Order: sequence, then C-alpha cells, then structure tokens
Amino acid sequence: MKRRRAGFGLLTNIGLGCVGALIGGVLFNLFGLFPGMGSIVISLRDVVAAFVGSLVLLAAIWLWGAARERSPR
Repeated sequence: MKRRRAGFGLLTNIGLGCVGALIGGVLFNLFGLFPGMGSIVISLRDVVAAFVGSLVLLAAIWLWGAARERSPR
C-alpha cells in the first residue's frame, strides 16, 4: 500500500497477495523449506480465512498510515 491516501486499489491488493503467495510457494519448494507440509490438505475454508485475514491486515495498515498522516509532528 502506498503512503498517500490513494492505495493500489482493492483488486490490485488482492492480486498482489495472490502473487506473493505463489512466489512464497515456489521459494519454499525451491529451497526445500518445511518439506513435510506437502502432505497437509488445505480446505476452501482455510483459503477464505486467509483472504479475510489479509483484508483485515491491509485495512489496519491503511488506518495506521492515515492516523500517522493526520497527527501533528
């Protein structure tokens, strides 16, 4: 997210989160990190929970940045 009032936008933030997850998955496979996690099954509920959690985090970061811009220095 940018520091100014205008962010990247909802769809761009979602896209960046998805691309980041893909890059993270590739890196974990490439370097063999946590090899036992390949047998873990992820449900749609887990994906939705991660999506909602990322939106909450993005909103918190945005609110924190907006509060910092309003406060006198």
